[in-house]
Amino acid sequence: MQEYVDFTRPEYKKTRKLAILEGSFYNMAFLVTQGFIVTGLALEYGVSEFLIAIIGVLPTLAQLTQLISPIFLRLFKSRKKSMVFAAIIGRVPLAFIPLTLAIGIKFQSLLLIILAMISLGNSLVGTFWASIMRDVIEPSSTGKYYGRRNLILSLSSMLITPLYSLILDTFEGDTGFIIVTVIATCFAMITILLLMNHYNPPVRTYGSGRMFKEVFSNLKFRQYLKFSVLWNFAITVSGPGIMQN
Repeated sequence: MQEYVDFTRPEYKKTRKLAILEGSFYNMAFLVTQGFIVTGLALEYGVSEFLIAIIGVLPTLAQLTQLISPIFLRLFKSRKKSMVFAAIIGRVPLAFIPLTLAIGIKFQSLLLIILAMISLGNSLVGTFWASIMRDVIEPSSTGKYYGRRNLILSLSSMLITPLYSLILDTFEGDTGFIIVTVIATCFAMITILLLMNHYNPPVRTYGSGRMFKEVFSNLKFRQYLKFSVLWNFAITVSGPGIMQN
């Protein structure tokens, strides 16, 4: 039987609000590492088609780093400290993009390293963040909360994308990308501060030792899992080709 938790406590409410803000700033920051912007960046760094393909699958490959999250937990002994450390790894490197562009250090391997660190760090952040949020959101309100949060995150992306496009159209060459990535870096630094102010509640125990057996015994879940695997495989394989075109 799970212990009673008062989800109306101020620190719980504050964290739920901060999570929406953090997600919005995160989306606005890391739009520069995907889509047409990262393709343009890759061209500015003289990245080859082969490395563009690798850049395209970095977010998917980075999900494997979630397997090492227990190492961070043993090291820091706290989900919040692990999350903030991972955020520093995944978000501070963004600042090196405008810096290297400004001083003319444009090596394709350098961009690949920066983007790899961003993908790896942010993948780990997601693991610890999801664990914390699971304990600050009332189970019966989970769908409603994430529905509202995802709507706000989508709106933030819709608002910032035209601005980035306008800047890149107005300022040619490195200048446009420097301005855009400086703005994105500021947003990324804000996300770190917001994560540092998340409340880290006591860890709650869910389910039983037969969790995997119970989950995989669900036929609908197995069908969804098969679809998800095929869908992500198709996106991963076709994504680099779309980026190059």
